[in-house]
Amino acid sequence: MPIRFALYRNPFKKNKEERVARVLHRACAGDEEVVKMILLRNSGLTRSEVMAVLEEYTVALEYLLKDGQSVHTSLIKLEASIKGKFRDENDRFDPKRHKVCLNASPGKRLRKLLDREKAYRQEPSSPQPYIEGFQHFDSQLPAHHFLPGIPVRLSGSYLKINPEKEDEGIYLKAANNKLWKISQLVTNFPGELLFMMPEGMPAGTYQLEVRCRVGNSTELRSDTYRHALICSPSAASE
Repeated sequence: MPIRFALYRNPFKKNKEERVARVLHRACAGDEEVVKMILLRNSGLTRSEVMAVLEEYTVALEYLLKDGQSVHTSLIKLEASIKGKFRDENDRFDPKRHKVCLNASPGKRLRKLLDREKAYRQEPSSPQPYIEGFQHFDSQLPAHHFLPGIPVRLSGSYLKINPEKEDEGIYLKAANNKLWKISQLVTNFPGELLFMMPEGMPAGTYQLEVRCRVGNSTELRSDTYRHALICSPSAASE
């Protein structure tokens, strides 16, 4: 797990040469990626079994914290704290002035993991959209296949699209270079895009691309999914 970082000018000390390091994450993994990794490593488990255990683990943490306990596991330490100033020793908790917060820090196992890792410097770069995964919801279709009109989920980072910008969006490029732009966008988040494949797409092989502007940048950036997508010949419209 190489840790890669770049040096940027300190925004609080603009007139000095001092730099601050920012870790450059390859992608942002969520619950779905964790479940996939567990299933990949444990072929005897079902998805429902993994989901059930993770849910019970989360519920147990919530219960312990609500019970007023701190939680120290090998992966994470969770402790409640209170922010805000108290006037004197007789002052009481006031939700308008005080706030209960949850502090999280790595547990012993994660600290050991990071202690063994080296950090490698790279040149500063602007954030780019990154497509990590492609998921359809048809159990009869192989991976990286799709049918016209079915829902599809993309996971990754910096994927959020501004629908008001004509040049931003999700595109499918056919072998003859014809472009199909997705028009039915269901969810639009930096880590997830859920949309409907266009109706009437011919059978064939396509490259999927996301084009968007990241943050306050005015530069249009893009990423092409690493796997070709196949519109199923048996069900696609010719």
